[in-house]
Amino acid sequence: MFRACLAFAVLVLAGAVLEEAGHKSKPAKRIVRRAVKSKPAKKKRTHSYYWPSSRGSPLQYTFSNFPAAFDLTADLKWTWSNPSGTFGSVPTGICLDDEKSIFLSESSGIRKFSPMGLPVWVWTRPNGTAELGNALSLLDGSAFTSSIDGHVFAISMETGLEIWSKKVGNASDTSNGFVSAHAGKVVLATDASEYSRGKQLRAAANSNVTCLDATTGAILWKFAPDASVRSFLANFPDRKSVVFQDIEGGVYRLRLTDGTVMWKSGGIEGSWTNGGAQLGGNGIVYALSNFGQPDAAPDMPGLVAAYNVSDGSRIWNRTTPRPPNTVPAIGYLQHASMSLVVPVGVAGVKGNPADVVAFDGQTGMVRWTFHGPTQSKDSEARETFPSAWSAPSIDASGTVFIGNQEGQLFSLRDLNGDGEVQGSGEVSTFLTDASRVVGSSGPAIAPGLMAAASAKQLYVFR
Repeated sequence: MFRACLAFAVLVLAGAVLEEAGHKSKPAKRIVRRAVKSKPAKKKRTHSYYWPSSRGSPLQYTFSNFPAAFDLTADLKWTWSNPSGTFGSVPTGICLDDEKSIFLSESSGIRKFSPMGLPVWVWTRPNGTAELGNALSLLDGSAFTSSIDGHVFAISMETGLEIWSKKVGNASDTSNGFVSAHAGKVVLATDASEYSRGKQLRAAANSNVTCLDATTGAILWKFAPDASVRSFLANFPDRKSVVFQDIEGGVYRLRLTDGTVMWKSGGIEGSWTNGGAQLGGNGIVYALSNFGQPDAAPDMPGLVAAYNVSDGSRIWNRTTPRPPNTVPAIGYLQHASMSLVVPVGVAGVKGNPADVVAFDGQTGMVRWTFHGPTQSKDSEARETFPSAWSAPSIDASGTVFIGNQEGQLFSLRDLNGDGEVQGSGEVSTFLTDASRVVGSSGPAIAPGLMAAASAKQLYVFR
């Protein structure tokens, strides 16, 4: 059964029950949309969406211009529970449009909710197609997602009806990656293989990066990187190019029109990470690597490297105290300039430690460290959730929001600037009702709203 990396952003909501901050209300009638064709919705400019991809806006990935509540327990607005229980269907990502509507992707489909939690529509993947493994993206009135058997779907954001679906490759891997959309294009990883560089991998990974026309679904080009890609994330520095990394930490910038290589840099041949490169608003792309296979050595150091997005030249690199296995975040932290936030640690084995490290985005100097909870027991997460953390997001006040394998959602800030995030004024903990809050995607932020989820429940905060 498919077990993608659980996104700390969305939750399967089938037959769910809305709970208004401590009391239950009657669930609204569900509107189910299946594989029915729809005309494309009237286009809105994507940069007006508050969180158009599961990593935020291409203008400033992972960082919001709006503040969120530090004390999440006090500012819980509403929740939506999944009566099927933990992993009733696997969550993958969350986006917010210009009206703060919440779009939740899961292994069975996509759901749209109003900011107050009322169901608007549900699209369910067509019969005969496999589960949906990647986080969704929004672009010009359409929501894009993909299945692990190589289908890509465009869904009307207004009606929840299918606009088009295309078979674009062989089966993709079962990691929790991203379908990314920008400048009239859709970019994702396809064509899973158990081999990379002619050697057998520990798990299947994708061989190709594929670019589609967002209006028609037509394949524009495919590109095979030197090493496979997994938990794939495309970043867009502009309307003409795309940046990503492979499992070894090698970084590529391709021309968006035809897939031509503009530059490639870095990487540790033969290594493996489920982490992904993340582009900052400072013109720097940050990539992650491990020095081998991280699940065999949970205290094995990893590597973070900063590259100039214009030419691929390396600006700095630093080791991390543990393996980095998810995507980082870039934004302005308290008492700091533009900073890089890197979660580190391996999930699934009792006693495994997990930390969050913040680096100066320009120099790589360590800004602060947060020592998170250790794994309380052995679990299947060793195979299905290689990271001990969700991806982080950063709000306008410089607070970092991140989920942990033990089920907590943390708010983190270094108020006194001493380099250690600790104590009630610097750490706020919201305990979810599920044992896991990890994966590729992170909390989504809009004015007066932050949405996040565990394996069992969606949480929306003021």
